Amino acid sequence: MSHPYNSLANCIGSLRESVNLLDDSLKTLVDTTSDIPRVRNVILTRRVFGLIPESDLNNAKQSFKNEVEPQLDILMVKIDRSLQRLHRRQTNLQNKRDLQAVRLSGASKRDSVIDLPLNRISKDVDELKLTRLKFLHNKKERLKYSLSRLNLQEQRTRLSFPPLPHPSNEQ
Repeated sequence: MSHPYNSLANCIGSLRESVNLLDDSLKTLVDTTSDIPRVRNVILTRRVFGLIPESDLNNAKQSFKNEVEPQLDILMVKIDRSLQRLHRRQTNLQNKRDLQAVRLSGASKRDSVIDLPLNRISKDVDELKLTRLKFLHNKKERLKYSLSRLNLQEQRTRLSFPPLPHPSNEQ
């Protein structure tokens, strides 16, 4: 028969191989399962960037455009009206400035003509003609002023009424 120690040695060797195999298996198992918490978080993470169909995107763009364009159009009309009003005001102020400049220059000319001695005035111009000329010049200035005032009133009247809609837009 075989020696009893031989079979015991075989058993111990076999047991050692089994323990070594279990150790290797345990190391492999620990290495592969050590990343499980991270993998679980990755799997449970919600989708942040999802793909949407192009038709949905186009519909969203169109609805946004339909909401915003009328508001933009209204604001553009208001801006245009304000710009027109400011332009008219600028024109009126320039006209007023020009009228005042003409009045000032006329006043200084009148003063200089009045201050001149009669012997320096041309012999052809007598005092009656000079008075008539002054009268006509004053009348011209008054008429210019009245005309600018009437133009201003007319512009204010036009601005006070809303513009009539165009007949082609009412359909």
